Amino acid sequence: QTGNIVGAVDGINILTGLNKFYAALAIAIIALVVVFVGKYSILQWSLTLLVGVMGLVFVVAAIACWPELKGLSAGLRPSIPDGSAWIVIGLIGTTVVPYNLFLHASASAQRSRDQTDKAAAIRNSLLDTVIAIVVGGVITASLLITAAATFEPGQLTTIRSIAEQLRPSLGSWAESFFAVGLFSAGLTSSITAPIAAGYAAAGCFGWPANLSDFRLKLVASAVILLGLFAATQFGKSPQEAILVAQIANGLLLPIVAFFLLYAVNSDKLMAGKTNGWLSNTLGVAVVLVTVIMAARQFNSVWQKIVDLWTSG
Repeated sequence: QTGNIVGAVDGINILTGLNKFYAALAIAIIALVVVFVGKYSILQWSLTLLVGVMGLVFVVAAIACWPELKGLSAGLRPSIPDGSAWIVIGLIGTTVVPYNLFLHASASAQRSRDQTDKAAAIRNSLLDTVIAIVVGGVITASLLITAAATFEPGQLTTIRSIAEQLRPSLGSWAESFFAVGLFSAGLTSSITAPIAAGYAAAGCFGWPANLSDFRLKLVASAVILLGLFAATQFGKSPQEAILVAQIANGLLLPIVAFFLLYAVNSDKLMAGKTNGWLSNTLGVAVVLVTVIMAARQFNSVWQKIVDLWTSG
């Protein structure tokens, strides 16, 4: 939540020059309002709008900065440059966010609770998942294309300097364009992360998995307020805070994926809808790759977390 708020704050700061403390407070208030309104339809449409804006901004930026096809095709070959494995973990963590698995599962259950056709409900959920992953992958790919085509090594010292690197492609609109995308991305996650935490707590303690339940709202509110506190403390290092947050997501992903694989292969839980061999093979491969990467980079990631904390 800290990284989410920090990202949204920097977007607001670039657009308006608003003091970062007040910007963080505004983001937290917006998230709290969505939580306490407790309407699934409001959550759905607000997130759809924000993700749509974010996706449009980053895809347009990628098209404007489009590199040569030869270089683009070379980038499709899997590789991890020396010293950048922890950045790859962060990219994985920001594309397939572990806590969104809880949010998606709970939201799907709410939407289909009145359906009697379980097979149709599962198909709808699968379609939602495919769309979400494809959209997330397109956004991540757009960011990578834009960065590879425009950014100069050693020139990205601040969040604002990232926007400035886009000037040759986007002209005078570069900073505002980047800021809108950053704000939309941060605000989207600032809303989803606490609500996902609330759903996860509801599942653990047997509460109703409903946005109107006050205990779910209390958990979500606690995440927002703790994130607000940490965001104001780490305001001096926004890039590091955002990066560490996404790396943490990448480190958590194999743990969540492992238990997810266990759940979807349980006849007791799935009532005849367990995974097939292909899904299990792909799932095990994903878990193994992310576990190996996380294990190899754990010490360096932990040191970054310590450095961020001590630098304040």
